[in-house]
Amino acid sequence: LEYQLLEALILGHLGKRGDALKKIDSVIALATPGGEDALVAQQLKGLIEMAEGNWEEAAEVFKAMSRTTHKQSESSRRLASEAYLEKAKDHLKNGNGAAAILSIDQAITLYEKVSGTEALQAKTSLKLLRARTLVRIGKPKEAISGLRQLLAGSPENLEVITTLASIYARTG
Repeated sequence: LEYQLLEALILGHLGKRGDALKKIDSVIALATPGGEDALVAQQLKGLIEMAEGNWEEAAEVFKAMSRTTHKQSESSRRLASEAYLEKAKDHLKNGNGAAAILSIDQAITLYEKVSGTEALQAKTSLKLLRARTLVRIGKPKEAISGLRQLLAGSPENLEVITTLASIYARTG
């Protein structure tokens, strides 16, 4: 299976990503579920999907992986979040602000039931990004509402306070 994964990696590097994904899917089918080969294959699949700009597919692969071991889940959650944020960027480039907000919300959802400092920091950063994006697409009242909720849970967070003050200064 390792040889097949190496072959998939080479195919992906050569721009034959469709063939690489087929090879990876065959490895996943043969590998022990939850085993190292399966996890490596899934991660490689997610990374190739990201390289192709298939943000939703990549995020789904990583989200499924985040249900495995603790160490693997943190890494997979970060990668899924990154895929959703890339998807949001694409939506913004194409003038679809509402879809961008939905993609950011998908990233936030990854951390909703996760505890710990790292998860709290990620959630806060994503919610700040959401607020800034809302302002960018002309919805400052929604941004203010979200930031007030965030501030209620973390009243000492200077970045939230500064962002909120900045929005108030711009909107009056």
